[in-house]
Amino acid sequence: MYMCFNHRIELTKNIWKYEKNVVNLHRKETPSTMINYSVSLRKNPMNRDAAAKAYATAQVTDSLSLSQFAAHISEHHSKYGKGDIYAVLIEMVSCMREQLLLGNSISLGDMGTFRATLASKGADSIADFTENNIKKINVVWSKGDSFQDLRKEATFHQVLTRKENAEAIGEK
Repeated sequence: MYMCFNHRIELTKNIWKYEKNVVNLHRKETPSTMINYSVSLRKNPMNRDAAAKAYATAQVTDSLSLSQFAAHISEHHSKYGKGDIYAVLIEMVSCMREQLLLGNSISLGDMGTFRATLASKGADSIADFTENNIKKINVVWSKGDSFQDLRKEATFHQVLTRKENAEAIGEK
């Protein structure tokens, strides 16, 4: 259901009258399996003359630290405690870094594959190209089977944009 901006703000003010935390505006009464999204109009960067169209943007509900994520994993009927899982994840990060810097890709089964890519400044010729032209190493994740079609399992909840949230609670 689409509501005009002013009606959405008024509805938000009524429902969340005493809320001051923008994150809680997104989270309150939203089931934990829902992905919050907002809708905004955007121009086509390839054709600035074309009319703007409405697009969805995922709104992050919360951000878990490595420690919180380890605790979450340990709560899934694991025989390992948070500390054990945390230690494995810390070592995994260290080892992944090491392997990527060796030029290896890392396949983590259903999770997917991680590999390094390079961002470089162009040279006039192959002979003129040196490693100084390489400006950055990026890490690319290619999703595995468990992440191939999350859309089939997802449910969604439309929320205000961050800007609309700030206006609704009187922040600038």
